[in-house]
Order: sequence, then C-alpha cells, then structure tokens
Amino acid sequence: MSTIQTNNESTKDVAASLIPMCVQYSGPANTEEYFTTSKTRETQQDGTTLETAYFRGCKLVGRTIDLSQSKVQGYVINKSEHLVVDEATGDVKTASTYIPVAKFNELTVYGHDTPASSSNQWSLIPEYLSISNIVHE
Repeated sequence: MSTIQTNNESTKDVAASLIPMCVQYSGPANTEEYFTTSKTRETQQDGTTLETAYFRGCKLVGRTIDLSQSKVQGYVINKSEHLVVDEATGDVKTASTYIPVAKFNELTVYGHDTPASSSNQWSLIPEYLSISNIVHE
C-alpha cells in the first residue's frame, strides 16, 4: 500500500543532476559552491550540448535531458513507511507515503571524464518515455 501526496504549488523547482559517485550525505547541500564557477557548456559537432563540471577535483561531463519535451515532470521525493491495520483481515501491513520535496524539468546525467554511457539507465530516460508514449497511444 502506498500513497503519493502532491502539492505542486509548494514544491520548489530545482536543477537536478546525477553524478557518478557516492556521496555519504543525504541532506540539503549548497551545490552552487561546487558547480557554479567551474561549470562550462559546449556544443558538439553533432549539435548536442555537453556540460563539464568539476566536483571535488573530479572532472564530470554530462548531457541534459529535457523532460518537458515529453510532457513529464521529475520529482525528488521523501519516502516514509508506517504500519497500518487492514480492517478487512486485521493484518498489519507496511504502508509507504511519498512526499515531493522538489521538482525539475531537466536532468543532467554526468559521467567521469566522458558523458555517461548511452546504455546507462538514466541516459535511457528519453527512450523509456518514447516507448511509454507508443504504448499509451
């Protein structure tokens, strides 16, 4: 059992990035301190745009995925679990509640020194959305 609580008016817009490293921290962070001054953008010969940033000395190269082209919205969520009693059977079950804390229209997927692989699960988001559109037509 799970529920999703949405309140789009109070959910702030953020710039979302996936970085290929493990950061042992899950709270708020002033990422502008790490990304703003060293972030560059260049257009490749094939017309794609790559972003280069340095995070704690590591060179990261990324591509931005525009979710608004597919008419979808990305969310950063918090999940909480609690126990509930099923009134019909009396069984105790775990229920999950998902609360959005931020939303985004673009997602930048970074790789070490080169863009993330085209077979990376996050790089495949545009293809997943295309398949979803075909299935739901």
